[in-house]
Amino acid sequence: MDRQGIIALSEGVLTEITKAINESLYSEIGGTLSLRWSAGTLNAQAQSNSDLTAEPDHIITIGYDLLLKIYEVIDEYCLFIENKEENDLLAEIFENDPQIFELIPQGYSPDHVRNNIFLGAITWIYFHELTHLIQEHGVVRPAQKCNNIFSIITEFDIRADDVNLIGRESAIYHLTELAADHGATLMCLYEAIRQAEPAGHDLENLLQLIVAGVVCVMYQFNTKKSMSLNDEPMGTHPHPLVRLELTLPIFQERLYTPNSEERNNFVYKVNQVATSVTIYWLKHIWKYPNLLEYTPFLSGTVNRPSGSDYLQKLFDVWDEIRPVIKEIRRHGDPSGIDLLNFTEEYRGLVQQNREQR
Repeated sequence: MDRQGIIALSEGVLTEITKAINESLYSEIGGTLSLRWSAGTLNAQAQSNSDLTAEPDHIITIGYDLLLKIYEVIDEYCLFIENKEENDLLAEIFENDPQIFELIPQGYSPDHVRNNIFLGAITWIYFHELTHLIQEHGVVRPAQKCNNIFSIITEFDIRADDVNLIGRESAIYHLTELAADHGATLMCLYEAIRQAEPAGHDLENLLQLIVAGVVCVMYQFNTKKSMSLNDEPMGTHPHPLVRLELTLPIFQERLYTPNSEERNNFVYKVNQVATSVTIYWLKHIWKYPNLLEYTPFLSGTVNRPSGSDYLQKLFDVWDEIRPVIKEIRRHGDPSGIDLLNFTEEYRGLVQQNREQR
């Protein structure tokens, strides 16, 4: 797809979503949601021009350069799969399972695959920014207010004074990013279900393509930063592998009964897709010379050096700010079931790992 087609497709889809959200959610809570576009900007941004005492005045801004970059990455990833690059490595990781090479659903043309991955990616970005706004993350983040704008949350063009954030302040930024990831993924899942059923589309195939788009976005948010994980939060955005490990399970948890064969099969498929994007990124973006020697991404954050210490710091801060977000957010289930959650089982694994060191 050329530049004009990418922009036209994006504007059409996201404008329609904005209209629908204004007619439903924002008509219920009052206020407005606006969608803006910016030229020459590789960024997505959520901006609130209202404090908690006023009706929400919310703006999502998407950069045209971001759209073009996301499509370029998706096109390169699809070529990576179509050309069967690194199939030997994928086969070794997944123990020569023949299904590993079915990363692109059957019956989809190359253009159809690219367009669906791209739409999944940009829709997830949009819902990520919307979650920042609905949950009023600018209120709980330190030093967000600037002039008459109550808060601005960006994904790429981060202010220099934010880059050096460490400790509790950084943890708040990381957690609100993870909370936005969680909300965006739930919205994408519900939107996929809504679209698939009347159209007769195979929901799993559609979600497989959406997952590929989400993984591409998370690595693009990280650009070429280090793959290493610190033992405490640093900067404004969490490591992409942490984000993926906390985000991707949402797809299967909301669709299938625990421990069912259908769920296990879908978990396996999602892991294959995420791993294939990771290998593409390692090879083509980070340009690691020997991919087989670099597989820490398979071990899980809990098991990585420093991972458990990092996660425990997130747990402690989230337990502080979750009640605040639950109280001030503009919309959500009164029980808070739709908020980011670290289960007791997950917390227990982290604690066990820390005790065994």
